[in-house]
Amino acid sequence: MDPRDFLKVANKLHASQEEGDRRTSVSRAYYALFLSARDLLEAESLPITRSPQVHQDVPDYLRDSGDQTIEDVGDAIVDLRHERNVADYDMHILKFDQRLCALLVAKVRAHLQVLDGLNSSARRTIIAAIKAQRGLP
Repeated sequence: MDPRDFLKVANKLHASQEEGDRRTSVSRAYYALFLSARDLLEAESLPITRSPQVHQDVPDYLRDSGDQTIEDVGDAIVDLRHERNVADYDMHILKFDQRLCALLVAKVRAHLQVLDGLNSSARRTIIAAIKAQRGLP
């Protein structure tokens, strides 16, 4: 499955009248971006764990890229994870209105365009910078 398919689900749910749908849209939007970034890093042979730590490792790798636009994607993943956690676990916080959910879905769409727009040369440069920053071969 392509993780971007989660964005399709988020698009369907973010404008719903039902709070549960809107909260689900936040979660699906997060996973669309997070998993797409994880898959990109794995495809470039960076060591990615399958433990909960991966939710921190992926944005940390992106923040070590030396490319401000990619670092912004890493920051967005951290921000979206926080929003997802609130949406999934903090039922007493009632902030997920249609406007906020639409904004979060649009944010993911924009960051996915950044990742999808990387050509092979840009990928190599970014991965080389991450490996150098991390001391990886």
